[in-house]
Amino acid sequence: MATYCVRCGKETKGKALYCQSCEKELKKVEGRKLLQRICLVSLLFLLFLFGMVFLARFPQITRFLRITSFFDQPLAIINGEKIMKRDVNGRLEGLKEIIDAQYGDGFFQSKEGELKRLVLERMIEECLIRQEAKRLGLTISDEEVKREMRNLKALSPTVHADIDRDVLEGEIRNLLLKRVVKESKDSAGVDFVLWLNERKKRSTVKFLEDFPRRGAQCCTTFPETGGCCEGKGKALDRDTVERIKRYALQAYRESGHTTEDVEVVVEDFGCHLQVDLKRKGSIVKSFSYRDGRLFEI
Repeated sequence: MATYCVRCGKETKGKALYCQSCEKELKKVEGRKLLQRICLVSLLFLLFLFGMVFLARFPQITRFLRITSFFDQPLAIINGEKIMKRDVNGRLEGLKEIIDAQYGDGFFQSKEGELKRLVLERMIEECLIRQEAKRLGLTISDEEVKREMRNLKALSPTVHADIDRDVLEGEIRNLLLKRVVKESKDSAGVDFVLWLNERKKRSTVKFLEDFPRRGAQCCTTFPETGGCCEGKGKALDRDTVERIKRYALQAYRESGHTTEDVEVVVEDFGCHLQVDLKRKGSIVKSFSYRDGRLFEI
């Protein structure tokens, strides 16, 4: 029984659906369709890459669109917690707007590397404060943040109008957390600033990008970079050092510890006197000394 091509009606060989000419034509059509699909997929992929690079280059657009850049990466890791490049760049953009408005275009660009280091330093401090707040069980509710935002708007309705709402809420939450942690430290007789400096020194911090360096100073997270004091203070006289050592040993005993095999090291960092109690080379307690008083770090 003869069979016919379902496309043109010509007789076909065997039970084939198409004649030879139609079969060749259909293969050409399928080839063109496949090529079109490949071109379309390639074009979409190139557009995707271009979009991601563009968003990575202009983080303010990323924030506006609420899109996380595919190429985002951490700049630092603090006790296992990452600080992302996107977040640092977001802070820098807000800072750039303020600086350009005050000092004119070009000033920010000349200081961008140093400002980036300072922004990251602040974010590291915020990270350490959040970690301490979590350890102490201290939290800030959404209602507290909203109330603080209302207070800010009442005081200065136009000042924060151009700041991204999420960025502003994050800043306020960090400030409130810092306040409650400071209050907790104050109530325990701990100097907050010195506690934070010591916490930075003792934390596990890994930097994944190089930053501008300055002279070595004490109160900083960055190795071999600037902190809150300009290097070392003046040399202390022997009587002062011995008196501080006695105070430190007495305070350590009063806290219920034995002072056997404990060595006391007093160092003047310029911004504060630091007293470290060591046993077998390891620090067991640290104090700051100011105005005749010891403050636990």
